[in-house]
Amino acid sequence: MDGEPESRVEALCLEALSKDQAERAAFLDNACGEDADLRREVESLLAGCSKEGAFLATPVWGPVMPLSPGTRLGPYEILSLIGEGGMGQVYRARDARLDRTVALKILPPSLAADPERRARFDREAKAIASLNHPNICTLHDIGAGDGPTFLVMEHLVGETLAARLERGPLPLIEALGIAGDIAEALAAAHRQGVVHRDLKPGNVMLTTSGGVRPGSPNVKLLDFGLAKLRGHGERPVVRIASTSRPSLTLEGAIVGTPQYMAPEQVEGQPADARTDIWALGALLHEMVTGKRAFEGASAASLMASILRAQPPALSALQPFAPPALDRLVQACLQKDPEARWQAAADVARELRRIADELGAGRQPAGAPSAPAVQTGAIAGRRTGRFLVVAAASMILVLAAAGWWLREAALLGSPTPRLVNLTTDPGLEGFPALSPDGRQVAYGWGGPKSDNADVYVKLVGDTSSLRLTTDRSAETYPCWSPDGGRIAFLRGAALAAVEPKGIFTVSPLGGPEQKLRDIPNAGRGLSWSPDGKWLAVSRVLPVGAAPDDLAGIYLLPVSGGDPVRITSPPAPDRDEWPAFSRDGRFLAYARGANEISPDVFIQPLSGDALPRGTPRKLAARVGNMFAGLTWDRNSQSVIFSSSSALFYLYRAWIARDRPPERIELAGVQAFHPSTSPGSDRLAFVRNLQNPDIWRVRLGGTPEPFLQSSFLELSPQFSPDGRRVVFSSSRSGEMEIWTADADGGNQVLLVGGQGQVRGSPAWSPDGRWVAFDLIGADQQGDISVVASDGGQPRRLTTSASNECLPGWSRDGRWIYFGSDRTGRNEIWRAPFAGGPWEQVTSGGGEQAFESTDGKTLFYTRSTPGNAGLMRGELIAKPLDGRPEERVLERVNGGVAIAENGIYYLQHEGGLQVPTRLMFHDFSSRKSTELTQIANSGGLGIAVSPDRSTVLYVATTPGGTDLMLIENFR
Repeated sequence: MDGEPESRVEALCLEALSKDQAERAAFLDNACGEDADLRREVESLLAGCSKEGAFLATPVWGPVMPLSPGTRLGPYEILSLIGEGGMGQVYRARDARLDRTVALKILPPSLAADPERRARFDREAKAIASLNHPNICTLHDIGAGDGPTFLVMEHLVGETLAARLERGPLPLIEALGIAGDIAEALAAAHRQGVVHRDLKPGNVMLTTSGGVRPGSPNVKLLDFGLAKLRGHGERPVVRIASTSRPSLTLEGAIVGTPQYMAPEQVEGQPADARTDIWALGALLHEMVTGKRAFEGASAASLMASILRAQPPALSALQPFAPPALDRLVQACLQKDPEARWQAAADVARELRRIADELGAGRQPAGAPSAPAVQTGAIAGRRTGRFLVVAAASMILVLAAAGWWLREAALLGSPTPRLVNLTTDPGLEGFPALSPDGRQVAYGWGGPKSDNADVYVKLVGDTSSLRLTTDRSAETYPCWSPDGGRIAFLRGAALAAVEPKGIFTVSPLGGPEQKLRDIPNAGRGLSWSPDGKWLAVSRVLPVGAAPDDLAGIYLLPVSGGDPVRITSPPAPDRDEWPAFSRDGRFLAYARGANEISPDVFIQPLSGDALPRGTPRKLAARVGNMFAGLTWDRNSQSVIFSSSSALFYLYRAWIARDRPPERIELAGVQAFHPSTSPGSDRLAFVRNLQNPDIWRVRLGGTPEPFLQSSFLELSPQFSPDGRRVVFSSSRSGEMEIWTADADGGNQVLLVGGQGQVRGSPAWSPDGRWVAFDLIGADQQGDISVVASDGGQPRRLTTSASNECLPGWSRDGRWIYFGSDRTGRNEIWRAPFAGGPWEQVTSGGGEQAFESTDGKTLFYTRSTPGNAGLMRGELIAKPLDGRPEERVLERVNGGVAIAENGIYYLQHEGGLQVPTRLMFHDFSSRKSTELTQIANSGGLGIAVSPDRSTVLYVATTPGGTDLMLIENFR
């Protein structure tokens, strides 16, 4: 004997089994020739295969004394024996470190010394460790050393599919759901190059918790001890089972359990992903009909049936099985692997389509009989999860099956639900779900919100692990696709445009690894699905001279120079990069300092480099933007934007319709995150509410206008008797007025689907100018009579206009506009007419002096950008040179006859804002008072200069939220 003797024995045994008893002697004479040893081994194996009944009365490794309860294996304490089989014993144990129950799969010493069985054990560990999926049993740890060799796995409570099938067939809709979950798990394994090769009811666990279908179990795929890692060149191993229940196994023949083995396994040929698809078809047949697809009185006749026979149609045994499901199972069970479905993900999609149509009371349309012509539309919810509607809609199809209706009534549509991920004090942000969706990395500034560090925690657990302790701010954590590392940005400030370092760290803690510094790093960080690249943004600071370096860069994780893949036109920025789960696209937001950005998707080649031109997925998605991610199936982009309040939106890749708001997330939701291995959506909920406060100079601050929504932009009327402000109390940003004491609050201009803000009184108090953002997400200036009426548009251009202010004679309205490509100050006649450009070096908001001779305006500077922020410039309206009055203002300006009131703010909300007064004559600034929780969000000074209104954020911090069953 030469080559691979065991493989040759297996092949000859299988060939002999496929022949009639009378033909076998002649076949062996010809096949074995003079090799007596080969013939003896084949005949010995044939003799075993010809016996009926159970082939395995005791474990093949002989009796082994079970471990006693209380035995310690490292940190694991044995609690009880769960079961035993051909590969070892499985125990229920307690992890003393984490106080959780686990399952230990122990390889007996006699087998640990056997190279073949040890190789299988190692193969199982490698296979499971490469997989992260909610329908695959999780591997926690590997134990080896002086004591037993063992795997530490997720402890599951429930029953196997084999035990469930002992009670008969499953309701059709439940069988579809379980089969879809199995297909999803196989697709995840196949993507990692892992083929199970022994899929059977005993290797499918139906647990009692965690199911996505109410009333249905959660599915877990077990036992990767026979799994083959593609490309490792491993030969087949043999396993033959009895044809009667329960299926018992014998080491030494063909991989798999015969009832679910594909023809290529029976013939000793290599197995691939299509082998698992065959087994899935056999499982689905049995779940629906209660009968195995292939039967035989002996192992030989069973294998012959697999090679030659066709199973009966589902509809012959289950009259309510739709023809589409019949065809799907037939395609799975094609003898030729090339004629089967070629990908488990395709099977999952088709199962979902059948379940959706069946659940909606329609007979599913014809399904393709071969995978090469799959053309069915892909809906937006997660592939492989299934819509299971209430029993009332099932009656249309199942009226004749009362026994089924009773069970189907328990199966409702998986209901998305909103839960808290964290409730810690202070500010939490930047959540990043792990690839399997079971952990979340995030940034937290601690109870004082004084320094952002990266933390990680298990979903559903109250404790967290701090991963970073540097005094700098760590932001935008993201996971490697294998879940082994977390990347993040580190810089001196939380949101400043500055050089930042890219680091990685293990989610278990330990030393960090610095990859590179990124000059002027922007927002967001994303790890490519193949693990080779990190996408990071480099931006052009506001006010800086244009350069050719801004854009999205791909940083090689293994080292090397970054590769730029986008080039935004100045002054736009490309930020928030996010790889799609399949690696085919990179999404990002493009806009000027996050103002009214567009969402683009850039097609990528197989090596993650750009392919073709980027496509605009959503235009002008609000006046502010706060993060984006992909759904788990790469069919839609989820982002956060704000026109008045931050909401989460979903833009579909293949659907021609506007982005949809995710209502369950609620208001003030941002930084969304999903994972490829779960139906979870994490995001940040802002619990801080901006309200309007009042302080009389020399007095104590007190609330002026409070609500659970946004109260912003207060301005006193010229006579000091009324206040105009913007509010989202009705759900849309609107213009309201109130008396000077806060009473008599009246709606002046309703939202009507538009965002209205930044109100400004005319000098005579008869008019109010404001900015609005319509459905096109473009900003314009409008005016309305201060006692109500129909608003009139002052600007209607394709550019963005905002932050109006009046000239002292009431003839002109100043505003900021980006119509030249950068923000400048313009003015338009109140009565109508052509605009005039006022500045040429940049400008955001303008205020005319009380004598009408000087225009003061804010202009952003590098590191101090944004609305109402930057330096304050004085521009004489008689043409004399302008000059800088204040180097830095942060959040509000009010012009008086003899000076300027302004806010100066440094740091987070915990740092008080200073109310300052700059005297024109002395050119000196004096601190008047300190304002808590302001953050520099605008001020108004009463005409008699006794009272200041300002916006303060009610302390409340932020929390991480989670939507379960998000599709």
